[in-house]
Amino acid sequence: MPEPVSPDLVVSLRTAYLNRIFESSRQLSLAGVDPKAASSEKEARLSLDAVYTALLTLTPEAHEEMQRAESPEKKIQRQSALEQLNRHPRLVLLGDPGSGKSTFVNFVTLCLSGELLGQKELNISLLTRSLPVEGEEKTKPQAWDHGALLPVRIILRDFAAQGLPAVREKATAAHL
Repeated sequence: MPEPVSPDLVVSLRTAYLNRIFESSRQLSLAGVDPKAASSEKEARLSLDAVYTALLTLTPEAHEEMQRAESPEKKIQRQSALEQLNRHPRLVLLGDPGSGKSTFVNFVTLCLSGELLGQKELNISLLTRSLPVEGEEKTKPQAWDHGALLPVRIILRDFAAQGLPAVREKATAAHL
């Protein structure tokens, strides 16, 4: 029978994990933007919270409507990815490389881990800040009904490279 884990150890490990994920999600590499940055000795990085712009998305229905629209000048309403994440327990973001999917996940991770670490500026308040709406002077914060969830970020390319089971073996949560 395994020995019980001390509550102090659990708190210490949780804090270490949150600090690590907070710092790794906060750093935005410029290697994909500037090839010179990737080849330099010290890779150029920005702080994600300093440059993040909300990701706006189309629902599948709006995307279909846009595809079949006879008048391209008709404006299709875009929604924030956070609004979609708040609304759906499971969400798949589709888009071209560089369209902001990973950056959005990193920003959510940054804000949730910042909330759990007690950060004054990088927290759920930053995550839910209002988006500017053309023609409106005052806007309300974006909805987030889930509180301070513990972020677990899984980078699929890393999982595919190291975590997948053997061929013909069914993948389970244990592989994660």
